[in-house]
Amino acid sequence: MISAFVHVLKDNEAEVRTAAATQIPGFAVLIDLDSILRDILPCVKDLVSDTSQHVRASVATQISGLAPLLGKEKYV
Repeated sequence: MISAFVHVLKDNEAEVRTAAATQIPGFAVLIDLDSILRDILPCVKDLVSDTSQHVRASVATQISGLAPLLGKEKYV
């Protein structure tokens, strides 16, 4: 399930990446912290600098939903 979601986050179509970005916090609550750090956060880092402004905007609106899952530690 995680690899499928990561694949969607890395899709060639900006519309697919935009839609997937809106689901990041909801998906992240379903998986463990190690998987978030290992698999999801690297994708988020890539999406933050995506060529599509729609993808970047989508990530920007959803990224705060990861904060409660990550805690106060610095994972960047």
